[in-house]
Amino acid sequence: MTAEVSYINACTGLNLTSEQISSLLERMCIFSKPSSTDKDLVDIQVPIVRSDILHQCDLMEDVAIAHGYNNLPRPNFLRSATVGAPLRMNKLSDIVRKEVAHAGWTEVMSLILCSHNENYAFLNRKDDGKAIVLQNPKTIEHEVVRTTLLPGILKTLRENKAMGFTRWRF
Repeated sequence: MTAEVSYINACTGLNLTSEQISSLLERMCIFSKPSSTDKDLVDIQVPIVRSDILHQCDLMEDVAIAHGYNNLPRPNFLRSATVGAPLRMNKLSDIVRKEVAHAGWTEVMSLILCSHNENYAFLNRKDDGKAIVLQNPKTIEHEVVRTTLLPGILKTLRENKAMGFTRWRF
């Protein structure tokens, strides 16, 4: 296979020649030499034991590893430091969650997928067509996106009633 010198240099931020790229790839046990037809190409012979090399980007990664990730130039946008902060909505939900827990309530985090029967038949509801049905569900228990929280809460109650909770409030 072949690799473009310009592509490898653009991705890594380096300014390597085809000879330098060949020597870095040799460190990674990849046999290569500068192309005799085009100076922007490197001819590569990928050994059979390197089944992880499928594309030019895999060769670029090996060049970066051989050169040393810590030795790659840092782009300007990575030179500035920023401070992250939680969103207001996340702060509010954390406050509400704590207050509800202090009031003695139990938080239930159920799955978003459920079976068609759990969403409709078990709740004595008619199929209103609002549930999104998965085209290729992995199991019959996860075939629709629930339209209400009730199936997940009831399922959680059913599975945890032997856990010794003395009071369940809704």
